[in-house]
Amino acid sequence: MMISIDVEYLYVAPAIRKYVAQKLLERGFKQKEVAKIMGFTPSAINQYLKNKRASKVLFNKKEKSIIDERIDKLINGEISLQLLVKQVIDIFEKEGAVCRIHKCIEPIKESCIKLGFKNPNEKV
Repeated sequence: MMISIDVEYLYVAPAIRKYVAQKLLERGFKQKEVAKIMGFTPSAINQYLKNKRASKVLFNKKEKSIIDERIDKLINGEISLQLLVKQVIDIFEKEGAVCRIHKCIEPIKESCIKLGFKNPNEKV
Protein backbone atom coordinates (compact mmCIF):
# COMPACT_ATOMS: atom_id res chain seq x y z
CA MET A 1 0.00 0.00 0.00
CA MET A 2 1.22 3.47 -0.88
CA ILE A 3 1.29 6.29 1.59
CA SER A 4 0.06 9.79 0.84
CA ILE A 5 3.46 11.14 -0.19
CA ASP A 6 3.85 8.29 -2.70
CA VAL A 7 0.53 9.17 -4.29
CA GLU A 8 1.49 12.85 -4.40
CA TYR A 9 4.94 12.21 -5.93
CA LEU A 10 4.01 9.45 -8.36
CA TYR A 11 0.55 10.56 -9.46
CA VAL A 12 -0.70 13.95 -8.29
CA ALA A 13 2.35 16.15 -9.05
CA PRO A 14 2.79 14.79 -12.61
CA ALA A 15 -0.96 15.19 -13.25
CA ILE A 16 -0.79 18.82 -12.06
CA ARG A 17 2.14 19.48 -14.41
CA LYS A 18 0.24 17.85 -17.29
CA TYR A 19 -2.85 19.94 -16.58
CA VAL A 20 -0.78 23.15 -16.45
CA ALA A 21 0.86 22.30 -19.81
CA GLN A 22 -2.54 21.70 -21.39
CA LYS A 23 -3.92 24.96 -20.02
CA LEU A 24 -0.94 26.97 -21.26
CA LEU A 25 -1.37 25.53 -24.74
CA GLU A 26 -5.09 26.35 -24.63
CA ARG A 27 -4.11 29.94 -23.86
CA GLY A 28 -2.13 30.09 -27.10
CA PHE A 29 1.40 29.41 -25.94
CA LYS A 30 3.58 27.32 -28.25
CA GLN A 31 5.01 24.05 -26.97
CA LYS A 32 8.52 25.58 -26.69
CA GLU A 33 7.13 28.50 -24.67
CA VAL A 34 5.26 26.10 -22.37
CA ALA A 35 8.47 24.15 -21.84
CA LYS A 36 10.35 27.35 -20.95
CA ILE A 37 7.65 28.57 -18.53
CA MET A 38 7.53 25.16 -16.84
CA GLY A 39 11.27 24.51 -16.88
CA PHE A 40 11.03 21.34 -18.97
CA THR A 41 12.17 20.26 -22.40
CA PRO A 42 9.69 20.43 -25.29
CA SER A 43 9.87 16.63 -25.52
CA ALA A 44 8.74 16.31 -21.88
CA ILE A 45 5.77 18.57 -22.62
CA ASN A 46 5.02 16.45 -25.69
CA GLN A 47 4.94 13.31 -23.52
CA TYR A 48 2.37 14.93 -21.22
CA LEU A 49 0.23 15.91 -24.19
CA LYS A 50 0.37 12.44 -25.76
CA ASN A 51 -0.63 10.78 -22.44
CA LYS A 52 2.74 9.08 -22.06
CA ARG A 53 3.03 10.74 -18.64
CA ALA A 54 0.42 11.34 -15.94
CA SER A 55 -2.44 9.60 -17.68
CA LYS A 56 -4.03 7.92 -14.62
CA VAL A 57 -5.34 10.97 -12.73
CA LEU A 58 -8.29 13.12 -13.70
CA PHE A 59 -9.21 16.20 -11.70
CA ASN A 60 -12.75 17.23 -10.88
CA LYS A 61 -14.05 20.75 -11.50
CA LYS A 62 -13.10 22.07 -8.05
CA GLU A 63 -9.58 20.62 -8.27
CA LYS A 64 -9.11 22.17 -11.71
CA SER A 65 -10.18 25.58 -10.40
CA ILE A 66 -7.58 25.35 -7.60
CA ILE A 67 -4.87 24.83 -10.23
CA ASP A 68 -6.33 27.45 -12.59
CA GLU A 69 -6.11 30.10 -9.84
CA ARG A 70 -2.32 29.79 -9.87
CA ILE A 71 -1.57 29.55 -13.58
CA ASP A 72 -1.54 33.34 -14.14
CA LYS A 73 1.03 33.71 -11.35
CA LEU A 74 3.18 31.08 -13.08
CA ILE A 75 2.92 32.88 -16.43
CA ASN A 76 3.82 36.21 -14.81
CA GLY A 77 6.84 34.69 -13.07
CA GLU A 78 5.38 35.33 -9.61
CA ILE A 79 5.67 31.66 -8.65
CA SER A 80 7.64 28.71 -9.96
CA LEU A 81 6.06 25.51 -11.17
CA GLN A 82 7.47 23.76 -8.09
CA LEU A 83 5.73 26.22 -5.79
CA LEU A 84 2.49 25.93 -7.76
CA VAL A 85 2.58 22.13 -7.42
CA LYS A 86 3.37 22.34 -3.69
CA GLN A 87 0.57 24.83 -3.01
CA VAL A 88 -1.95 22.73 -4.93
CA ILE A 89 -0.91 19.49 -3.21
CA ASP A 90 -1.18 21.17 0.20
CA ILE A 91 -4.75 22.23 -0.61
CA PHE A 92 -5.57 18.82 -2.06
CA GLU A 93 -4.36 17.16 1.16
CA LYS A 94 -6.51 19.39 3.35
CA GLU A 95 -9.60 18.92 1.21
CA GLY A 96 -9.29 15.16 0.74
CA ALA A 97 -8.42 15.19 -2.96
CA VAL A 98 -5.20 13.23 -2.44
CA CYS A 99 -7.21 10.54 -0.67
CA ARG A 100 -9.80 10.57 -3.47
CA ILE A 101 -7.07 10.05 -6.04
CA HIS A 102 -5.39 7.41 -3.86
CA LYS A 103 -8.69 5.55 -3.61
CA CYS A 104 -8.90 5.46 -7.41
CA ILE A 105 -5.42 3.95 -7.67
CA GLU A 106 -5.69 1.29 -4.97
CA PRO A 107 -7.96 0.31 -2.07
CA ILE A 108 -7.43 2.55 0.97
CA LYS A 109 -7.34 0.93 4.37
CA GLU A 110 -9.01 2.50 7.39
CA SER A 111 -5.52 3.03 8.88
CA CYS A 112 -4.83 5.69 6.21
CA ILE A 113 -7.77 7.73 7.45
CA LYS A 114 -6.68 7.24 11.06
CA LEU A 115 -3.35 8.88 10.23
CA GLY A 116 -5.23 12.16 9.96
CA PHE A 117 -6.16 12.25 6.30
CA LYS A 118 -9.66 13.25 5.39
CA ASN A 119 -12.10 10.47 4.59
CA PRO A 120 -12.17 10.22 0.76
CA ASN A 121 -15.93 9.61 0.88
CA GLU A 122 -16.63 12.95 2.59
CA LYS A 123 -17.84 15.74 0.36
CA VAL A 124 -15.38 18.60 -0.04
